[in-house]
Amino acid sequence: MHLTDQQRDVTLLEGQALFRVAKDSRRPFVVRAGDAEVRAVGTEFDVYRKQSATVVTVVEGRVETYDQSGGSGAAAIVLSAGEQLTVLPHTVTKPTRTDTDVATAWVQKRLMFEETTLRDVAEEFNRYNRRAADHR
Repeated sequence: MHLTDQQRDVTLLEGQALFRVAKDSRRPFVVRAGDAEVRAVGTEFDVYRKQSATVVTVVEGRVETYDQSGGSGAAAIVLSAGEQLTVLPHTVTKPTRTDTDVATAWVQKRLMFEETTLRDVAEEFNRYNRRAADHR
């Protein structure tokens, strides 16, 4: 985390984090995760850095999301509450409506899946199984 008078910066190296950001229009809150950059002034949003992509879900408020893999000058994609997008190298999906309870279920130590491939379900279970095995 890096705090200055102009900006609040966080880099998410792996995993998932839910951010509740205090409003401060003079100091945007910026999260960098893989090729994704997310800017918020006052909101609640989830950033999940997977192996090959970063998923951004807005729970409350609005954020601007950028694809940093294309170099400087990338246009912002604005997400509002209840929207989600995925940032892959050189590709960003269109924002879609999503169930924010599913995206943030991990906060309550639950996993929820809707229209999810078995491969993605297995990947998610393995994420938690590896951590449990590491703590034995």
